[in-house]
Amino acid sequence: MTLPSKEVLLERERRWLRPAGIMAIVGALIYAVGQVIPQIGLSAADTDAERLQQFHDHAGKFLLGQTLQGVGFAFFAAPLFVLIQAAAGRTEKVRRGLVPFAFIGPILIAISSVVLGFGFNEAADSFVEKEPAVVQQARQQAEAEQGQGQGGK
Repeated sequence: MTLPSKEVLLERERRWLRPAGIMAIVGALIYAVGQVIPQIGLSAADTDAERLQQFHDHAGKFLLGQTLQGVGFAFFAAPLFVLIQAAAGRTEKVRRGLVPFAFIGPILIAISSVVLGFGFNEAADSFVEKEPAVVQQARQQAEAEQGQGQGGK
């Protein structure tokens, strides 16, 4: 394998560097918005039960946030590709077989972000459906323990 000439390499970088940089900035901004949206208007939750209740109550915001994070991460595929191509053009030590991973990695992380959002949504829905029975059982247990404490005096 031979390296491209310096002129060819610089022309390719000149053509692709700006779009790749813009995609990286846009991806970072979209990812940041995806981090902020789910937090808007929420109070601090102390327990997992409170977090699941909030997730259930604001599922749309959380799913939108996770989706935006995934889309933002997918935007990093092009800059990674340009970076790998630039490195591969400068040295033969960069394996060209790794180029597909510039696309595969960000895309899989994007998909996992969206799937994670739907998983949290399902867990929150399941928790909220079963919560009354759990709360009732906890109250009965607390009353039983309180009755034992008073009976022993």
